[in-house]
Amino acid sequence: NKSELNENNTIICEELVVGKTRRYWAKIIKKPVFDPDNNWKYTIITFTDISITKLRETLQHKVLDAMSKEFPLSEILDIICNEVELLAPEITASIIEVNAQGQLHSLSAPSLPDAYSASLNGIHIGPYVGSCGTAAWRSRPVIVDDIATDPLWDNYRAAILPLGYVACWSTPIFNNQHQVVGTLAFYLKKARDLELENLHQQIIDACSNLCSLTFEREHTKQRIRQLAFYDELTGLPNRSLLLAKSDQVISSSIRNDDPLAVLYIDLDRFKMINESYGHFVGDELLSQIAIRLKKNLRSVDIVGRLSGDEFAIILPECSHQQAQLMIEELQIHLAEPININHSILKMSASIGVAMFPTDGRDIETLLHRADIAMDQAKNNGRSQFCFFSHEMNELLQSHLKLENDLRHALLNHQLHLHYQPQIDLVTGSLYGVEALARWTHPEFGEISPERFIPIAEECGLITEFGYWVLQESCRQLADWRAQGINIPSISVNLSPTSFHCIRLPNTILDILNLYHLKPQELTIELTESVLLDNHPCTMKILHEIHALAVHLSMDDFGTGYSSLSYLRRLPISEFKLDRSFVADLEYDEVAQALSRAILSIGKTLELTIVAEGVETAEQHQILYQQGYTVAQGYLFSRPLPANALKAWLDEWNISWQNKQMKDV
Repeated sequence: NKSELNENNTIICEELVVGKTRRYWAKIIKKPVFDPDNNWKYTIITFTDISITKLRETLQHKVLDAMSKEFPLSEILDIICNEVELLAPEITASIIEVNAQGQLHSLSAPSLPDAYSASLNGIHIGPYVGSCGTAAWRSRPVIVDDIATDPLWDNYRAAILPLGYVACWSTPIFNNQHQVVGTLAFYLKKARDLELENLHQQIIDACSNLCSLTFEREHTKQRIRQLAFYDELTGLPNRSLLLAKSDQVISSSIRNDDPLAVLYIDLDRFKMINESYGHFVGDELLSQIAIRLKKNLRSVDIVGRLSGDEFAIILPECSHQQAQLMIEELQIHLAEPININHSILKMSASIGVAMFPTDGRDIETLLHRADIAMDQAKNNGRSQFCFFSHEMNELLQSHLKLENDLRHALLNHQLHLHYQPQIDLVTGSLYGVEALARWTHPEFGEISPERFIPIAEECGLITEFGYWVLQESCRQLADWRAQGINIPSISVNLSPTSFHCIRLPNTILDILNLYHLKPQELTIELTESVLLDNHPCTMKILHEIHALAVHLSMDDFGTGYSSLSYLRRLPISEFKLDRSFVADLEYDEVAQALSRAILSIGKTLELTIVAEGVETAEQHQILYQQGYTVAQGYLFSRPLPANALKAWLDEWNISWQNKQMKDV
């Protein structure tokens, strides 16, 4: 096999030698001996058994080379089995995998019939599962000298005995966590030769580490592939794999002219559940939803997780009507209660659908349009589904244009404020003004705040927008003061998101100092949604603003959460009675009772209550009689541009004085 000649004419070589009982690798040294006249007399030959050393060396070289060339796992294991059988022809070698579910799977058995190897696949390990299944179960070697009589083989001998094998020695293969991942088996057609037992054990020792390394590398590759193409939490294909699989399905649909449906699924209220119950429950919920999504699909369908609580399903050969039926069935299954940590959760989902080829001919377009349809379904309420239409796309494009234009308007100072007076119902004097944002679009004209404020929230502009309102309203108040116009205070609305910024109190103080205003001349209005805000900074920032002596007001009281326990904790100085209560005061005794109850709450908590939306003299009279002290609404004035406020104030003071004189 390998030889060399040294300077003493000694020949050193390695050869596979066939002995009486076995084969072995021998290191042969041939040293010639010469007489004084340098004539050859004889040769000394020494044989050294290097079988195991040679096996280790050969296996390491061949296996590591195969690994570097990315050979399949079964081919690498075939190298090990072939080398074993070359050295010990009495052995038929086999290597079997034990998967995470405890099932056997034949990987390499080059000298065993394929039918026999295939018959082992899927068998669960156990205490009486032949040599390999039992060795894996026990986590230690199992030697069966007589397959025909050994009870371990009772259920399996019929498959092996016709092949002429009488004995089987199986050894577990462990990973680096000492978990059984496979077995190395030696089948023998003759009873074990005790003289060869030591050799067989040495062969096992030489092979075990390489087998373990090979399995470990394969599992690492599988893990990397899993991380690259599958969602770790749910086990579903991730976006990358979903797109790749979808491209194949769409190509088939194009060839066969088949319809195809793409479903975009978003869980309803998932964020609230995740924040209320914790991320452990949220993760388990997503896992359970993934199981339900997979369970109700056909074998040809593809389901994947896109991100967060969003999933996608690709339905090949699926018409509009079939998609609708499948969605209705899917929603029924999703709505079944889920028990997690002794909490019973009932989920629903908003689903958008795009159809191939009507709505798009590639997966990115179809997913995008299904997403648009899903948003429309969510706007329609929970547990709804909606098919994409081109009208939706036009609405979205209009929405995106407004978003871009709003960003441009904010950066280029194209927004402005109007101010609505708040009246002291007892004295008739001006209590303050509320700053309200206005946007005159160069193309579409006046855009309602009910439209552009949600856009600002969606696109992440709302905090910057709030800072602009703060700065502009304080600048305007200082300007009025400089003109000698007496405006007692100004109110500014801020989004709950603004209270996530730890610099907000310092920003407010800097703006007040810039315009030489007192903190009590500024009121920050916040909505009831701040009561449900779990952000860790919110309460801290509210208390810091209160510590500055800036007033805090609860806007739209009575329409949302309205928890009295939360009101007690919040450092507010006033709240505003929502206009929905005021609108029915003249005709509805229940509305009158509610307004009295809310006034009683305010007085008990020593808070000022501002009644919003006062439009008629009758509403004014009822509120005054009930004891309300501050109101605002169209009865007194619509929101006014800054340059119109002085004229309104002069006119209001004159009319109030005339009213007082008439009453006298």
